[in-house]
Amino acid sequence: MSILNERLNIDSFTLESSSEVNSIVRKIKLIARDKPLIHLISFIHNTVLVQNLKRELEKEVPDAKLVLLKHEDKNTTVVTLFGLSQEVTQENDISDEVLKELSLDNSKKHSSIQEYRNQLLKRYFTDHLTDLPNLYQLRKDLELNEEY
Repeated sequence: MSILNERLNIDSFTLESSSEVNSIVRKIKLIARDKPLIHLISFIHNTVLVQNLKRELEKEVPDAKLVLLKHEDKNTTVVTLFGLSQEVTQENDISDEVLKELSLDNSKKHSSIQEYRNQLLKRYFTDHLTDLPNLYQLRKDLELNEEY
């Protein structure tokens, strides 16, 4: 998967076995630009897969900054390559761009979660056939307004 904004190229690769390491490293080597940032995301970092991947990336893309991150999926390891599409004059530019992109992605996900939560609550308090308030809504209204 590849995502592109004005200054940041983001490529993501998923691995499930050690046999995929060489092909993924070759792909990364072909698309990596100056001083890329690479996130290795896995459940456990001391697996053969992650250690082989880390060693190969350090050998084939020596100017890359490698960051090990954890996630909850026990079956897959994800490699995310961040690179700038323009020439970099400051060393921290890529980190700034990555943080900005991650922040935007996080705010989009937060908005989506809020929207889905609101839809779920609406479905809970609404009859799905008539789209009118249901018994749960009546109980809630009665609890809130004890004088009625």
